[in-house]
Amino acid sequence: MATRARWKGLSTHRSYKVEEAALALGARKETVRRWIKSGLPVIADRRPALIRGEDLIAFLWARRAPKSRCAPCECYCVKCRAPRLPRLQTGEIAISAFGRPFLRGSCCACGTRMNKPLRRTLVAEVAASLAESSRRAG
Repeated sequence: MATRARWKGLSTHRSYKVEEAALALGARKETVRRWIKSGLPVIADRRPALIRGEDLIAFLWARRAPKSRCAPCECYCVKCRAPRLPRLQTGEIAISAFGRPFLRGSCCACGTRMNKPLRRTLVAEVAASLAESSRRAG
């Protein structure tokens, strides 16, 4: 299974050899070489080729997957790896032991349990959305 590069420990003021970049990122040398072929800028006028830390961080930052935001009535399903609505019968607003409201239910696609903490200002909006969706279904 593929792992993500740990790029947050890189220095912008340092140049890295391919081996050093791979070690700092927790990646393989072949992976760094593949990145170079796909557009990672390299100082190639000398051997060994050097990668500027600033260029490496910018390259990895551009390649990262965009974060997905959930709508107020959606929860993030870990199994589907996407924001999903809870199933109609299972979606409910509950109060935690500490008094914080949260939305819980089962994923409409795979059935996995989902939980999402809610702001108190959104409770009425989410409750109205759940009631409307159950009215449409029933």
